[in-house]
Amino acid sequence: MNNFPNWINSFTGCAADIDAIGALCRDRGVTFILNISQAIGARPLDLATAMVDAVTTCGNKWLCGPYATGFCWLRPELRESLVYDQAYWVANLGPERLANLRTYVLRDDLGAAKYDVFGTANLNNFMPWTESVETLLDAGMAAIAAHDQALVSRLIDGLDGAVDGIPPLAGFFGKFYIFLAAVEAGLYGLAVIGVLSSVVAAFYYLRIVKVMYFDDLGDSLEKPIGRDMAGVLMGTSLIILLFFAWPTPLLSAAAAATRGLFAG
Repeated sequence: MNNFPNWINSFTGCAADIDAIGALCRDRGVTFILNISQAIGARPLDLATAMVDAVTTCGNKWLCGPYATGFCWLRPELRESLVYDQAYWVANLGPERLANLRTYVLRDDLGAAKYDVFGTANLNNFMPWTESVETLLDAGMAAIAAHDQALVSRLIDGLDGAVDGIPPLAGFFGKFYIFLAAVEAGLYGLAVIGVLSSVVAAFYYLRIVKVMYFDDLGDSLEKPIGRDMAGVLMGTSLIILLFFAWPTPLLSAAAAATRGLFAG
């Protein structure tokens, strides 16, 4: 499975443009098999229109199933082109043939039974996996994807607020001291460029806030956060705001660390 292209990269989270890759493969006559393990269950995928010839996935991860579950899907024309030579003896030998094993003849009328192999009845795992898949389908893939993106946007919004340097967030002081050092060194042009760059960046960061909190939203899976999560959010917010109200301890520690780095 790991030899196939991944829809979502496991380490970077980057999403492949599967339609563009699929179109290129079809233009070159290449069978496009896609590993969707890192995305299926969190992103909608319409195999009727997707430019893929086959997909494979495990059942755990976003499909919320146990280990040792998964499935493979093949486009009908690809499936029909395969030469399947499975010769599992249970399917080929019925009770009447067990009496004479010297005349072993492969049957050509097995139908779906020709795909049977030993040990496929994984009922203990597939029953809970079925419940997980049905729960996901009830919620709707589009709604789940929208909810995930809303959480990502909320995270980015929090990071951008600090990075962009909006007071009283901690990121404001980081840029403030950089610009102050530039002014004290007589690098006025550099300080002006830095301020203008921050203003331009704020335009893009604040647009995310606008989309999140002011634009119309569709159906959401938002639920009230519990006490634990509320405590974490409150604690981290207080730490960020504390730097605005009482920056001396952190600045003193930073100054001491700097002297240690450049001592001698």
